[in-house]
Amino acid sequence: MNCSGIYEIVNSNNGKRYVGSTVSFSKRWWKHKRLLNQKKHSNLYLQRAWSKHGETAFNFSVVLICARNNLLMYEQKVIDATKPDYNVSPVAGLPHGPVLTEEHKRNIGLGNRGVRRGPLSLEVRMKISDTNKGKIKSVETRRRLSIALSGRTFSPETLAKMSASALGKKRPRSPEHQAAISASQRGKTRGPLKPETRAKLVISQRLRRENERQAA
Repeated sequence: MNCSGIYEIVNSNNGKRYVGSTVSFSKRWWKHKRLLNQKKHSNLYLQRAWSKHGETAFNFSVVLICARNNLLMYEQKVIDATKPDYNVSPVAGLPHGPVLTEEHKRNIGLGNRGVRRGPLSLEVRMKISDTNKGKIKSVETRRRLSIALSGRTFSPETLAKMSASALGKKRPRSPEHQAAISASQRGKTRGPLKPETRAKLVISQRLRRENERQAA
C-alpha cells in the first residue's frame, strides 16, 4: 500500500508492539523485515524480539491513513495511547536506536561477512585520495594522474614538461625524512621497475636537482 500513515508491528506471542509512521506502508514493512532478518536493525528492542520469536510471530497492520504533514502528530497520539514496548523513544520522530552493544555490533559484522567487493576503479581511488587529503584535484591533475597510472611510457620531452609544471609544488625532503626513508628501505630486494615507476623517479630526481640549483 503506497500511502502515508501510522502502522504497528505486533508480536502475536506476547502482544508487544512497535509503532511507526511512513509514506509507504509496503516499502516500510519490506525494509523492516530485511534489516531484522539480517540482524542489522537499529532498534535493538525490536531486533532482539524478532531474533527470539521469529518472523512468523510478527504482524504488520495499518493503524490509520493520514497526510504526510500530519504523520508525527498522529504517530505521537498512537504512541501515547498504546505505549508500545518496542519503541525506544516515547517521542515520535526521534531517531530510534540506543548506542549499539558489542553483541549487536558483532551481529552486524557477521552479517557483512562474505560480501565480496571488486577492485576499486581509478576514479573511485582518486576520489578517496582527494577526501583523505582534504582537497580536490584540478582536472589537469586528474588527467596527469590517470596517465601516470595507465602504464604508459613517456618521452623525454613529456617528462621535461611534467617536471617543469611540477616545479615549486613539492618541498624537498628534510635530512631526517631522507634518513628515515633510507633506513626503512635497507635490506629490501626489488624486481624491475614498472614504466610508470621509472617515470615518477625521473621526475622526482629532476625536481630535487632543480630545487638544489635554486637553493645554491
